[in-house]
Amino acid sequence: MPLIESLPKPLEKALGATNGHSDDIVIAVADLTLQGTFGEEWLVVTKDRLLVYEPGDDRPSLRVDLPLAGIESPAADSLVGGAALQVTVDGEPIELVRYTNARQRTFSRIAKYLLRHRPPPQHPPQR
Repeated sequence: MPLIESLPKPLEKALGATNGHSDDIVIAVADLTLQGTFGEEWLVVTKDRLLVYEPGDDRPSLRVDLPLAGIESPAADSLVGGAALQVTVDGEPIELVRYTNARQRTFSRIAKYLLRHRPPPQHPPQR
C-alpha cells in the first residue's frame, strides 16, 4: 500500500527512537480527537503492530499499541460529521481514531488494508 503522510517533528523523533520508520507501512493523520473536537492524532501501522499517538506537552504519547495478529473486523464507521476507524480485539470494539469526511477515503483504505493484510490469529495448539 504504503501510505506514509508527513509527521510533525516531535512524532518523527518518537518514531525514530522506536523503529526508525523502517517497518512503517501506514502513517496517517486523523483530524479529530476521540471527543470529536478538531485536533490531530497519528495512526501508525508497522509490519506487526498498530499504534496511535496523541499530542503531549513536550512530545506525543502512545495511546494505543495493538499487535496486528489480535485485530479483528477493522472498519471505517460513519458518524455525524465524520467517521471513526474501529477494530475488534478479543471480542471488544476499540475506536482507534476519529476523522472528518475529508479524511474518509484515506481511513477507508486503511481499514481495507488491515482486513487484507493482518496476520492470521494465533491459536493455541489443539490436543
